[in-house]
Amino acid sequence: MTDTTTGTSPYSIAHLRHVPRRHYGRWVAAALILLALAAIVKAFAEGQIAWPVVGQFFTAPAILSGLANTILMTVCAMALGIALGVVFAIMVMSPNPVLKTVAVGYIWFFRGTPLLLQLLLWFNLALVFPTIGIPGLIEGRTVDLITPFVATLLGLGINQGAYTAEVVRGGMPDRAAAGDAGDHPAGRQRGDQHGQADLGRQRHPIRRDAAQRPDHLLRQRPGDRAADRRRDLVPGGGDRAQHRAAFPGEALRPRPRRQPGQVSLEVERGEVLCIIGPSGSGKSTLLRCINQLESVDGGAVWVDGELAGFRREGDALYALTDREVARQRLAAGMVFQRFNLFAHLTVLGNIIEGPVTVQKRPKAQAVAEAMALLQRVGLADKRDAYPAELSGGQQQRIAIARALAMKPKLMLFDEPTSALDPELVGEVLAVMRDLAASGMTMIVVTHELGFAREVAGRVVFMDRGRIVEMGPPQQVLGSPREARTRDFIAAVLS
Repeated sequence: MTDTTTGTSPYSIAHLRHVPRRHYGRWVAAALILLALAAIVKAFAEGQIAWPVVGQFFTAPAILSGLANTILMTVCAMALGIALGVVFAIMVMSPNPVLKTVAVGYIWFFRGTPLLLQLLLWFNLALVFPTIGIPGLIEGRTVDLITPFVATLLGLGINQGAYTAEVVRGGMPDRAAAGDAGDHPAGRQRGDQHGQADLGRQRHPIRRDAAQRPDHLLRQRPGDRAADRRRDLVPGGGDRAQHRAAFPGEALRPRPRRQPGQVSLEVERGEVLCIIGPSGSGKSTLLRCINQLESVDGGAVWVDGELAGFRREGDALYALTDREVARQRLAAGMVFQRFNLFAHLTVLGNIIEGPVTVQKRPKAQAVAEAMALLQRVGLADKRDAYPAELSGGQQQRIAIARALAMKPKLMLFDEPTSALDPELVGEVLAVMRDLAASGMTMIVVTHELGFAREVAGRVVFMDRGRIVEMGPPQQVLGSPREARTRDFIAAVLS
């Protein structure tokens, strides 16, 4: 491992101790709960509860009648909501524009307005429509037909149907295949804080590998004119960016597995670094540490010269809050193995969600930039399609465009072609070649040795959480020095 932990370097971390973030609010809440429980136990022990009075509330006729009505209302409203949800979910997926428009409008209105307002409308429907029915055929007074029970049933059931429609639509088999299981990491990578992606599903539809130690540096060497020229092509680049991660010993501890190991890398601005190695060697964990999707309890990470995930005070590193980590994470865009597109959003919605929701950019600007990215990846005509309507290669290209929409300083690719059929691999690699040619700094975990040989500035071979060999692709892939590297390449090419 390159010695980066001694001397006066600002990246010296050997003597630093890590202090995990203290959730003082949780301790206060726990103390209050314990006090409340103690008061309840004390009341029971001293006979302070008037059980005869309490019993009256459980057996009073009005209470029992209200309980029965509540249960009946809940069951009926749930049944109505499920029925409506299934029907409207199918309508949303229909190619018929009329059915789809009606369903989208229903879901938008009843999810976007307060339930209390909807109930008020149902209870006062007679003021707007004194009679309801088919004129001249069958009519009735609204006050007779829409009783308080019916008004409540319609209000709750129709509202629930709008939410159920989205649940059913998101759970359809082809939707699940679109990568819905990966919403959470994608949301976090985009800059969402913990739980924000789940909340976004209800507000308006909007989200761990083995353990290794990265020691990663991305910086431009003084006088690198080629890098200077490439920098102008890449959004978000500064004059000099330093990104470093150092994890000595067994500092990194993703769950449930942990492997000892140390990794030391330097990546120049505009360089493409390809990482190869067997499964479980720590390649994906290395990427997840760079963008803080994996937590560490030893070592440190610097992104663009800024200490990532921690605040240094003296010889201690204090963990940052989720909000601060989310902000820092935006410096690195990540493309995952299984696309991780948000299945309930269109292609355009997937791309603009992060810039609009997290970075607070004007929607018109985000849409214009998204269309430029779609044009770049060759999918401008798919702006209104849903992920389930796209091939795997198209979904991965959309994932790349979504990551670029956040204007990251570097791009991380975690085996972006591993989930694709062989005939779809080429279209994704073509986009990545174009991105590399534009000067974007890229770290690519891949098994595509041909791509690594063609595009990479250097290739790293990892095994058991350590760098076994690193060098130009012609050397590592063509004439590897280490026997373990030769065995791996032979196995891949066989």
